[in-house]
Parts: sequence; structure tokens; C-alpha cells
Amino acid sequence: MLFGGSFRVINHSRSGLLETLIQRAVQRRQLRELDDSQLEDIGVSRAEAHREAVKPFWRK
Repeated sequence: MLFGGSFRVINHSRSGLLETLIQRAVQRRQLRELDDSQLEDIGVSRAEAHREAVKPFWRK
């Protein structure tokens, strides 16, 4: 029984990690698609957006 409970915790952690990685990939793609006016609205320069958008999804 103890093993089963531990497995669920590990499995939940993996699904949380996967969700985080997918969210990063989606957000970086969306960041690449913003125009200069939209970037200005959120206070991000084109260079900052580019630096963030080109990071691999597994990097923070």
C-alpha cells in the first residue's frame, strides 16, 4: 500500500512537470507572435521578447 501511495505522488509530480513544460512552450510561441505595440503594452522590448522566446522549453 505504501508503494502505491508513493507512486501516485511521483506520477503527479511528473504530470505537473509536463504541464509546466507545455505552458512554457506555448507562452514562448505566443511571445514571438506579439507585435511591437503589444510588447510595449506589457513593458517588454523586442530584444527581451526574442531572448525569452528562443529559450528551449526546458529552461527557465
